[in-house]
Amino acid sequence: MKKDLLFPIIISATILIIVGLFVVLLKLTHPTPIESGLTFFYSDSCPHCTNVEAFFAENNVEEKITFNKIEINSSVENTQFFYDVNLACGITKTEEMGVPLLWDGISCVNGDEPIITYFENQLAL
Repeated sequence: MKKDLLFPIIISATILIIVGLFVVLLKLTHPTPIESGLTFFYSDSCPHCTNVEAFFAENNVEEKITFNKIEINSSVENTQFFYDVNLACGITKTEEMGVPLLWDGISCVNGDEPIITYFENQLAL
């Protein structure tokens, strides 16, 4: 091979390796969202979340309906997932993103009363 061709090949290979590493690191830092079922996002310091949790306890909701519970402040991954779900639901302004939030994989239900109503309807209460 001529020296003139070796340099572009090395540069191209280096770029491909860097892009590949970037894709791998991006996948590791942004886990794939839960694809099925319900996900309940909450914060331990949220009074509205406490209302929903009390409803869950009073009505044994977690024994009757399977869903994921994610505390948004417990890890960077949880916070990012919460942010990604908000974007998927069309909530793009940070000041409009809040908990409690219920996500069914397609749409979101925001607020304690709407979430409680959602579960009341599911349980036919």
